[in-house]
Amino acid sequence: MVILFFNIHMSYLKTQAVKNEFAQRLETALKIPVNARSGLIKLSQSFGVSRQAVDHWLNAVSMPHQSRMPIIAEKLGVSLAWLRDGTGDMLANKVFVDNNGGDDKSDGSGQKNDKFFINNEELLLIKNYRKVSFRDKGVIKKLLGWFDG
Repeated sequence: MVILFFNIHMSYLKTQAVKNEFAQRLETALKIPVNARSGLIKLSQSFGVSRQAVDHWLNAVSMPHQSRMPIIAEKLGVSLAWLRDGTGDMLANKVFVDNNGGDDKSDGSGQKNDKFFINNEELLLIKNYRKVSFRDKGVIKKLLGWFDG
């Protein structure tokens, strides 16, 4: 009887640890600037669940069903593997910036090739930008220049 209780208790602790770790990753993903602007209600609507469900996930009361995980990862712009079990990189899309015209070494200016991540919305913008004409790219650059002041 004691062994059975011990096994059940250990199983509960392991399950709770998984929920706690997921809650921490979800909270981290929600701090990404594009996600931070969304309230709990807006996020729950985009995930197709109630606000209470998202609240339960954040407080490690429960976890989303595995079939819902890809939707949540996509909406947050994070890697499914990272969100689900903490493996791999948090953000799904790695971008390598070539500051040296194709040379992978520093040119002495102190600038090296940078690596950073973008979310799915930013990736879509880049893909669409590459499709527009040279003239339209100039218009887009001018428009974006207005935001720099």
